[in-house]
Amino acid sequence: MRDYLREAESNLKRADHLVNVSLKYTRTVDVFLSIFGRLMGAYEDVIGGIVKELYEEGKIDEMPVSMRESIETAKKFRPSETMKEAADLYLFMRKISRSRFTRSNEYRKHVTMSVTMNDGSIIDIDTPTLEAYFYKTKEIIERFKEEIEGTTSD
Repeated sequence: MRDYLREAESNLKRADHLVNVSLKYTRTVDVFLSIFGRLMGAYEDVIGGIVKELYEEGKIDEMPVSMRESIETAKKFRPSETMKEAADLYLFMRKISRSRFTRSNEYRKHVTMSVTMNDGSIIDIDTPTLEAYFYKTKEIIERFKEEIEGTTSD
């Protein structure tokens, strides 16, 4: 297995612990932010690894500087539905983690993070929503693993 896939799985393992253990005992928005950080880290590992492979294979002349450039490069050379979903979800989570938010019902069952997006809309993120993002990310990383491992022979 490629190192970047291993790193992504490591981030998912940590996110799994945050979702299934930490969030059950420490119901705070800070745990939400940590989970978003781990999920985004998993995407960064995979997309960064793909771009690094493209660079090492000579398919691109220089490494992209930003994550947005890396995403565009990866989408150009690996135009799959998995890559599109990964890019969209990563960019959405990055917007959420960088936006202003308010906390409500912390330390209670229905802890909610209300995020004010740049366009003024408000998105409420609660535990079930966050778990859905986690399981979707897990599914996407698994599909990446199948695509990458299935197309090469390491």
